[in-house]
Amino acid sequence: LPSTLIQEAAMAFQLRVRTLLPLLLLTPFLGGCGKTGAASGSAGTGTPPAFRDGDLAGQWVGTMTPAGGSELLVYLTCSAVGNPEAGADETGRDWTAVPPYSHGEVNADGEAWLSFVTGSEVFYLQGFLTRAGRLSGQYSIMDNGLVSQTGTFEFARSAGSGTFTAGSHLVGSWSGSLTDKLGGSAALSLTLASDGSLLAASRDGSALDPLASSATITLADDAVGRVAPFDLVFADGSSFHLDFALLREDGLVFAGPGQDSALGSVRMDLQHD
Repeated sequence: LPSTLIQEAAMAFQLRVRTLLPLLLLTPFLGGCGKTGAASGSAGTGTPPAFRDGDLAGQWVGTMTPAGGSELLVYLTCSAVGNPEAGADETGRDWTAVPPYSHGEVNADGEAWLSFVTGSEVFYLQGFLTRAGRLSGQYSIMDNGLVSQTGTFEFARSAGSGTFTAGSHLVGSWSGSLTDKLGGSAALSLTLASDGSLLAASRDGSALDPLASSATITLADDAVGRVAPFDLVFADGSSFHLDFALLREDGLVFAGPGQDSALGSVRMDLQHD
């Protein structure tokens, strides 16, 4: 597209974001106003510098908690100027930003606005950034023009490559379930070595067939705790394929979407034993 049309589309999208956010989030602390804040305090010795859009740059890991629901693991990557670029959550959303429909900004006091498009969904987030590298607030998701979900989010800035390791975040015994959208489920357990080697697994009590299964579970992105796809085949003939999974920062939750031979599309949700 000509650059003028791209610029016009970007400006229209950003205006829509700033106009809709207060209406979508409907919370007292977000009901104010747009990017009008000034730096707190006065200039002088000891006064921290004002926040800027570039402070959103980098990789963020954490959770989004829908209203009335349970927290979901999520990560978000922002460009050098603070615009969201990519991300995923444990339900299977896995997206790359569609320029110019991605926008991030932060005012001098750390109040932040982020928005991006993935498929038919538009995400709007508004919250506060701290000097300690935490970003939290409230979000809304619109799907085909209608609000489909609202909730809160809590992100922490990733320390970068090596933040997640097999020896710290994958090793040990895990147990939980595979659950489909209708509530059908199967029990799943895994035991992993410190290098991610699969030592044992079972599905509804049926033992792993090691010759037909993945030998090792690996990290696809160790900055955000994204686990690469793997396959499990069991003695009773059932099988499970993981599309991808996310690890919680404390190494206690391991969750993501996949395909089960009996249940179809499922979400794997495992807790560290």
